[in-house]
Amino acid sequence: MGGRSLGALRAYRRGRARHPARPHAAVVGSCRVRRGADRTGERFAHGGHRRRRIHLGRPQLGHRRFRRDRRLRPGRLRKTALGDVLLTAEVALGVLFALPIAFVCWVIVRRWLITKDHLMILMARRRGDFWVMGMTRTQAASIEWFPVLGIGLTPGWTVRREDAEFGPPLAAEKVPSVIQEPVLVDCTVGGEVHRLAISRGDYTQLRSWSESSPPGFNSGRY
Repeated sequence: MGGRSLGALRAYRRGRARHPARPHAAVVGSCRVRRGADRTGERFAHGGHRRRRIHLGRPQLGHRRFRRDRRLRPGRLRKTALGDVLLTAEVALGVLFALPIAFVCWVIVRRWLITKDHLMILMARRRGDFWVMGMTRTQAASIEWFPVLGIGLTPGWTVRREDAEFGPPLAAEKVPSVIQEPVLVDCTVGGEVHRLAISRGDYTQLRSWSESSPPGFNSGRY
């Protein structure tokens, strides 16, 4: 083997160069074999006499620690990164589709838990220039108002019967259309006035609930 091929092979084994393009020598048994790019070789005796050609199979790439890891090829890295991106996008889309369904299911379950074994009144509260729809749970000593689109089981507004004073019904304008025959009612609690929108039948029921408190609580109000 020439000095040039031997130097290229040594540089390759040290990891500083690619595999030499020129044929190089390998030891097979007790003979020397010259290997070429066509995966065949010529066997020579130690004296240099040519014997016969043999097939060497796939050429070796040198020492084990200098072999390239196929998993780290640029093409494989690009495919792996693309797969991770697609998996992340699929998970994000799944979460986006699952959240609305879970929210609707929870609203239904929450409404059942709130209205269970209680008398409910559909009532809207005025907040600034907007109306907020809610459900009012009537109990013996208080009423509890829950927003329709809320997620909690805690009432957003609680009024005790002895503290509430309901005014006369007023004509309703620009109120939520889900309320049948709506009327406006001013509820005074501790000097603070709350504007409510309820149906006329529910107003009669709410007024009866307020007037049926124990003696002494509502004396002089009506």
